[in-house]
Amino acid sequence: MNFALETVFINKYVVSNKCQRYLSFIEKPKRRGEFLNMLYHGQDFEYSKLRRANAFYKEDILKQVARLSKAPNCYIISVDKKLDGKEMSVAMALDQIGPYAEGIVLIFGECDIVYYCGEPPHNEWLSL
Repeated sequence: MNFALETVFINKYVVSNKCQRYLSFIEKPKRRGEFLNMLYHGQDFEYSKLRRANAFYKEDILKQVARLSKAPNCYIISVDKKLDGKEMSVAMALDQIGPYAEGIVLIFGECDIVYYCGEPPHNEWLSL
């Protein structure tokens, strides 16, 4: 796990009155599930910093990320234990998550760009 990057993500994209709570979740591995549950259900996000990305396909996300970030890799926070805490190329990450991903955040750079896909339907978001 990349505690420093997850801390930046929480401080930037979780509503301020819940940040400390979520930071405590990632500090203790036994409580990580509570953080991932929030992620899946989309609770406590600062949605004013995100925009809907419902119509995006993998290629569109890659183009958007390349244009805005120039980050070759991304960090994954996911309810899928096989992906959670991994860093991989953008193309590989998008192949791994597939078209029906849920409860996942792709973090590009130092949280420069964030792609979030939560509980369906229509719950895909991209940072502004």
